[in-house]
Amino acid sequence: MTKPPTARLNPFALPTETNALFILLLSAAVAVLFNTGFTIGTWYDNLQSAGTSYPRIETPADLENLSYVKEVIKGNIEAEKSLLLSSFYQLSLLLLLPAIATCLYLIYPSLLRKRRGLQKLKRDRDPKMFDEIGKLIGLAKPARPIGIEIEATSDSTGAQAFGLPGRYSICFGKGSRLLLRQRRLHFKAIALHEIAHIANGDVPLTYYAISIWIALIAEIMFISALYLFFNFTPLSTTVPTITNLIDVFPPQTIYLFIVQFWTTVIIISSILASFLRTRELYADSRAAQWGAQTALSELIQRNQADVRVRLLHGWRLHPALHERLFSLENPEVLFKAKGHIAFFVGVLLPYTLLGGAFFIASQLIWFGLPMTNIVIVGVGFIPISETVRSIIADVAVIAMAAFALLIIVVCFLSVAYMISGTLGVQIQREAIADLALKNRASGYQKLWKHAVLVSMGFVLGLFTMPVNGYQWIADILNGNISYSPFVTLTVFLALFTICATWLWLVYARFFSRRIFGSYIGTVPPKIGWHPLTLALSFVLLFLYTPVVHGYVVILHVGHDSGYYDPGRPLSSLVFSCLFALIGYIFLFCITWLLLKFRQFFRKSACPHCGFKTRARNMMIGQTCEKCGKELGTWLYMSKIIDLE
Repeated sequence: MTKPPTARLNPFALPTETNALFILLLSAAVAVLFNTGFTIGTWYDNLQSAGTSYPRIETPADLENLSYVKEVIKGNIEAEKSLLLSSFYQLSLLLLLPAIATCLYLIYPSLLRKRRGLQKLKRDRDPKMFDEIGKLIGLAKPARPIGIEIEATSDSTGAQAFGLPGRYSICFGKGSRLLLRQRRLHFKAIALHEIAHIANGDVPLTYYAISIWIALIAEIMFISALYLFFNFTPLSTTVPTITNLIDVFPPQTIYLFIVQFWTTVIIISSILASFLRTRELYADSRAAQWGAQTALSELIQRNQADVRVRLLHGWRLHPALHERLFSLENPEVLFKAKGHIAFFVGVLLPYTLLGGAFFIASQLIWFGLPMTNIVIVGVGFIPISETVRSIIADVAVIAMAAFALLIIVVCFLSVAYMISGTLGVQIQREAIADLALKNRASGYQKLWKHAVLVSMGFVLGLFTMPVNGYQWIADILNGNISYSPFVTLTVFLALFTICATWLWLVYARFFSRRIFGSYIGTVPPKIGWHPLTLALSFVLLFLYTPVVHGYVVILHVGHDSGYYDPGRPLSSLVFSCLFALIGYIFLFCITWLLLKFRQFFRKSACPHCGFKTRARNMMIGQTCEKCGKELGTWLYMSKIIDLE
């Protein structure tokens, strides 16, 4: 069945690319702050424990010496205090980020009004413009009225949506009043584009994302200054100098730090710029649904400034001319999974999975070890039977193991859900669009491109995150340790990441076609993507187990300053790979059986005539056997008005 001419694929039927990029930006901000803050916490922890070795209970005879036992307990308490203070610095930095960003976000509307001299547009001043905008705002059906403001001095014909939730406004340049009277359709297209930003819900996301970026850059610069002072200068000196830097740390170390710092800033800036560009395409799509497609196309073509060639495309804050025109004429392009999403996810994998979740879990586990030791030692002085004492000690160890397992699962599952909710959802969107367009040329083979981009970003993230196992690369450059184990393990992790990511993307595409492809109705599924995203998270945990394991081996090699037994670590990594593959096959089969069971008992009804039919795998793009109408109307949106 051919789609009606007025029908457009609805890019808002599933979570949009704008939401995915916003999630990636927040994840990047939190992960970068944690990794850089970990440097300060580690410095403090090392400074407090420098030259200190806490005694431990090695043999039962040690319990006989009361003074020695007191020293053991005291040492464990000191270790707890040091870890708590170390974590306090990281937590403070993380809490400072939303505090600064929220303040910037809240004051921005007032600053914008003051900087541009905005005044509220009243009906008695320009009834034609006031009424025209009011009619257009009615298309969005806002929960609360949207304010209309105009610049007092600027002759611009542009507009901008801004404000806080429930208090949105649209400001127009003074030249918009003349534009309304000379080119009415163009004025409507501009107004509808800004109203679409509000309807899409990206206005608060936009200004909060910018606030996050400003706060993050400020914090990173502050942390970097502390990092340079505490790590690249002797602790005995109070004023860092270039001589101290070169004497204590070689130029290669300083160079690596600068590269890591600026690469991180560039990556985060790229995510923000990509987010700002993408929101414009979705606003164009919504405005086109409201009938402004022709006027928007004409208006974009008249903007000659956008024709200029930009070399730094990745940092453009607005999409290029050809991108906007192509998106208006081919709305299905908004369903395609973009390569930059895969690359950003790959870069954030080390920051979040290895630098974030790995270190959070390890810190909390190390925090629990002294507590467990204190309990076990303390039980030795309680006047109870040996059997009860042994049971209490065993319970303490089991509780510590359960606590460690819980922390690991929660931390890693959170990261996996973030990845599944961004890249995974984009693959789901593309699979559904291919069904609707009957596009069979794009299959599972093209998922290799996304897998390779994830792996490329992963390797870049390994070398650029501030705290990682590759901090010994400076020693490699100095010739202190061998580079071969690092090269071997890096190549292994990169190749395995490609294969694991491809298998994960296959899972996402295969089951999204069967879950959403069998969904029919007039409204998009509200919660259908959540179970699949959660399942994708567990699959990702299984597949990336060797990645985390390989990173632990890298840490082991680095700490051992060149010691490397190629047999044992690689054999254990092979075991991890087999474990991941078996877990993937098991989850794939379980999901397939559950869907088959659901399909066998489920009957679907046509949303138009109510005719019931047994659910099939592919209902999208099919018509009803009785009335002949499209079954999956939730995937389309029709033109609402004609601006003429």
